[in-house]
Formats: sequence, C-alpha cells, structure tokens
Amino acid sequence: MFRKIKPASTRKIKEGMEGLKRLEKRDLQLLSIVLGILVALVIFTVLMHIYSEPIDGGWNKYTSNVLLIGFVVLSLLFCVYIIIAKISIKRLRYKLMSAEIRAQKLKETDRIKTELISNVSHELRTPLASIKGFVSTLLDIEVSEDNRKKFLTIVDQESDRLNQLIEDLLDLSLVESGKLQLNFEPVDISEIMEKLKPEISEKIKKKGLFFETEALDSLPMVRADKNALLQILVNLVSNAIKFIEKGGIWVRAEQWNRGKYIKISVQDTGIGIEEKHLEKIFEKFYRVETATHAIPGTGLGLAIVKDLVEKHKGKVWVESEVGKGSTFYFTIPVFAKKERENG
Repeated sequence: MFRKIKPASTRKIKEGMEGLKRLEKRDLQLLSIVLGILVALVIFTVLMHIYSEPIDGGWNKYTSNVLLIGFVVLSLLFCVYIIIAKISIKRLRYKLMSAEIRAQKLKETDRIKTELISNVSHELRTPLASIKGFVSTLLDIEVSEDNRKKFLTIVDQESDRLNQLIEDLLDLSLVESGKLQLNFEPVDISEIMEKLKPEISEKIKKKGLFFETEALDSLPMVRADKNALLQILVNLVSNAIKFIEKGGIWVRAEQWNRGKYIKISVQDTGIGIEEKHLEKIFEKFYRVETATHAIPGTGLGLAIVKDLVEKHKGKVWVESEVGKGSTFYFTIPVFAKKERENG
C-alpha cells in the first residue's frame, strides 16, 4: 500500500559518492603529473630558445617557438578538460546528494506512516472494543435497568470518542495535505470569541466551570480564516476543559509585537502540565498521562491547532505549572493597511 525504501537505494547512493571521491582523486593526480610534465617542457623549450643558435637541419628558434606555442595550447586544452570534468563531477555530486535527501525524506515519511497506522489502529481498537463488549453484554444476558442505562451511556461516550477521532483525522489530513482551502480576510477577533461561547457551552456546563472572554474594542482586524480561527479556539478550550476539576477558563486577546500581531491566550485553572511534556504536547497522538488522571482524547487536537496557526503565519506555545494550570498562547498577524488598500 505504501512505498517502501529499498536498502539498495541508500547503498547505491553511498557507492556513487565513493566513486566520485575516487574520480576526484584520480583527476587531481592526473592534473599534477601533466602539469609537471608541461612545466618541465616549457622550461626546456624556453632555455633552448634562448641559448641555441640557428643550425640548418637542427634545432632553431622557429622550432622552439612552435613547440612553446604547442605546449601552451595543450596546457590550455588540458585546463579546459579539467574544468569541464570538475563541473560534471559537481553536477553528479549534486544529483547524488539530492537523491540521498529524497531517500531520507521517503524513509522519514515511511516511518511517520507506519507510526500513524499503529497509533490510529490503537485509538480505533480501544473504543470499538468497549462498544462491542457492552453491546454483547446487553444482548447475551439480562441486566438491570440501572446497569443497562450505565452500559448504554458508556457506549454513547465511546461512540462520541470514535467520531471525534475520525473528525480529527480528517481535519489533520486536510491541513497537512494542503487541500484545506483557507479564505484569509479581515476578521474581528471579538466576533470569533462570541461564536466560541455556544460551541463549548455544553462542555463547560457539564463540568460546572466558568468561562470568560476579554477582547479590547480597539483591537485591529486580524488576517485569518474565520472557520479555522474558531476551530483553533474550540480545540484549545476543549483541551483545557479535560484538565480542569474546578475553576474555569479565560480567553483573552491583546496586541503583540508592536501591533503586528494579536496574541490570544487560553488560560485554565487545571492540573497543569509537567515540563517534560511541554515540548511534545503539539505532536500527533501525544497525550499527557498523569499518575492520578487518565486524560481522554485523540491526541490530535493540539497538532491541528499548531498546523492551523502556522498556516496563518503565526506561532503557538504553552506555559504551565503543575497544580496551578496552563496557558496556551497563539498569534495571528494583523490585517495590514496595504492589504486593505489592495482589496
């Protein structure tokens, strides 16, 4: 199904690089020998030209001139040959290096695909096994009404988890493949924050948390895709909700980097994230597990956030302290005056 890198490909590239080194060494030796011979002949010819007397049927200055010119021409021709050979070797080296880079990229792609299949298989297997187990129990044995409701609730939750995984995989595939069409336009960040509230209100209410947004009226428009910007915020807030037992979430927007960007922060009162997880938290399928919390999720939400923010030419990062909560930040460029004038 997926293209594999054959070991022979890398071996041939290495053999080609070694062959180039041998070729360069041979050319250098040949150049040294020929140049030594030519220099000796030129010196000999010049000396004969200076000290010899014209002799009929023997050596004369005319002959020495002809030889001198001949040696110079041969020297020039040989230099041209060396230059052409060097250019050819350089081009061949470039092709081999390009081939090696492509091979390495294909190997990395192959590794990522294998890892992706493994992760997806694991993530699909878990909810499917749970759904099948509880449904089989309901079909095979008589259960009380309380247990039946409990089992069906678990089946419903696992179905939602499965559906979320599929949606996240589709979103990630669209973003990474470049097939996601983003419509960049001037966007009012306050408007997006207002749309965010109904999107996450059910999750907030279910856990009994508070939710606040703050965006100054004087904030300039940002250059963004409305739907993508809303998805970034939904993913960040949804991620925060999973780590909160009590308290709430604040979403704030402010100008940043001398007004060139708007910085949006999503701050929570959750359990916090250990420092060892901070660098990996935006990787695909990476999920934070603690000794006391098994955090549900697909491990794709933050990877999607990172890709979408980078598509907007912004950046995303996180600050956290265990026991005190986390704050996720991302930046979006301001819609420039020149862009407004160009329509």
